[in-house]
Amino acid sequence: MTILVTNCSSRKRSKDPKLSLLQTLVGSGLNETILNWQTAISERTNLYRAMDLYAGRSVNEALRAAAIIGSPLFFISAGMGIVGSEDKIPAYNLTPVDSGNGLSLALSEHSVTASDWWSNLSSNGLSQLIHDQSKHLALIALPASYLRMLSEDLSRFTKADVSRLRIFTSSAGKDEIPDFLRSAIMPYDERLETVPQFAGTRSDFPQRAMRHYVEILQGHTFSLSVSRCLVEEFIKTCGRREVLTRRRLNDKQIKLLITTRWNSCQGLSSRLLRALRDDEMVACEQSRFSQLWREVRTERNIQPTKESVE
Repeated sequence: MTILVTNCSSRKRSKDPKLSLLQTLVGSGLNETILNWQTAISERTNLYRAMDLYAGRSVNEALRAAAIIGSPLFFISAGMGIVGSEDKIPAYNLTPVDSGNGLSLALSEHSVTASDWWSNLSSNGLSQLIHDQSKHLALIALPASYLRMLSEDLSRFTKADVSRLRIFTSSAGKDEIPDFLRSAIMPYDERLETVPQFAGTRSDFPQRAMRHYVEILQGHTFSLSVSRCLVEEFIKTCGRREVLTRRRLNDKQIKLLITTRWNSCQGLSSRLLRALRDDEMVACEQSRFSQLWREVRTERNIQPTKESVE
């Protein structure tokens, strides 16, 4: 059997207010803060399957890869620890990525790192999950920010685990992998962006690479050395993507473009982002765009729907 592991997403499909790590939950030390957070989580009564709650292309790509080979999918969550796709959890907002969220502020106050938070939050971390699944292959698709959060956890892997691992990440993510695990990294690079159906944004690169690996190469059926060769041979057939120069605009200008293109894109965030980047040739990082898109939606007095954030 094969298991798949990926990161959760900041986007959630829920009408419930998302639980955040408010200042009132920050205790005198890290362990007290984690206990306060977990208590707040346990008090939430509206629960959703993780696969239904998490939204965005990275999640959809991971779910699709899992469905292709009929394997269980697990999410790495800074708020919940290890979460199975069928597990029921409340709506929350906690990520190691955003420098302005409650987690980053709490870490700063306690003078600890995201890795410290993860190690204390998740007693059964990723290394424990892999060791529990000792007879199974593990496909791990994570960006640099999550690998950084798992740095101590990754150090608990053993050399005996390497042959069972297939790691999918960006060039920045590769730098976060301990040396003894690097042979498990599948050698995908930016040339994947030239392949129809597999091009996308930087944030969903690991998941797109993992889907290509199982859907096109069927790499999960081969040994580590053979599957690395398969990826290397495939990448050689891909051309280098032309680097485009995009305009840099301020928030007001980008919001005006979003408003102008709103109807033609049916208000869908994914279509609007592509329109800005591909048609208007505007540089806009995804998290920044999401915030500006929400502001425009609020100003237009439009209620969010599941479809609008796809």
